[in-house]
Amino acid sequence: MSYRRRISWSAAMRDFRHERVPRTSVNALVAQSLAVAKAYDALRALQARPLTCGGRYNQSAIMALALALARKERAKGSQAAWKTLMSSALKFAWTRAKATRAAVTH
Repeated sequence: MSYRRRISWSAAMRDFRHERVPRTSVNALVAQSLAVAKAYDALRALQARPLTCGGRYNQSAIMALALALARKERAKGSQAAWKTLMSSALKFAWTRAKATRAAVTH
C-alpha cells in the first residue's frame, strides 16, 4: 500500500504568507518627498564646490552640479526625458561657471 501525503492548503498558504517579507509602511508620497529631500541635500552640498580653480574650469564639479540639478528635477516629478534634463542642467551649470570665472578675473 502506498503512502499518500495529505497537504492542508490553508496551512500551506498561511505558512507562505508568514514567510513573506513584511511590507514597508512607507507610502509613495513619503518616498517621493524623501527622494526630493535627498536630491536637494546633494545639490546643496555640490553648490559649495568651486566651479573654477585658478582661472580654469573644474569640469568634474560642473558635471556633478549638472547631475544633481537633473536628479532634483526628476525627483520633483518632471516627465521630461533624461537627455533633456541633463541638457538644461549642463547649460545652467556652464553658465554659472562662466559667470563665476568672469567675476573672479575682473
